[in-house]
Amino acid sequence: MLLLLRRIGFCLGLLLAAFAARAQTINTDAVTRYWEITDGLRQNRPLTDQA
Repeated sequence: MLLLLRRIGFCLGLLLAAFAARAQTINTDAVTRYWEITDGLRQNRPLTDQA
């Protein structure tokens, strides 16, 4: 019985870890654009709508 509870706990732990990993995806295009914008602002360049 104890072995069964350990296996169930292990499986639940893996499931929760999978959900946590999925929730932490990052949009790298947005991050890149953010740094381009902040670098431009630091250099006193005006914001534009260019991609």
